[in-house]
Amino acid sequence: MASHRQQDDRDHALVHKLWLTYHQLAVLAPQHLTNHAWDYAVVLNEVFWKGTPNGEPVWEVLQGPRDQFDRAAHVAMAE
Repeated sequence: MASHRQQDDRDHALVHKLWLTYHQLAVLAPQHLTNHAWDYAVVLNEVFWKGTPNGEPVWEVLQGPRDQFDRAAHVAMAE
């Protein structure tokens, strides 16, 4: 089983990868897609570190921002 420090390192690496991916997308994608990616990343970060509000299932909390990002991605691909 991983030690607390090892888990902490993996957690920070995962969050770093999330933000790095966002910044890579920001360089390549139109602003409207980047805005939705930011909103999605913020919710992912909050759920990861703080859990969900009122014990809601994770998928319910992520569904709105994920769907908005997906729709924006489809629009950006069609441009």
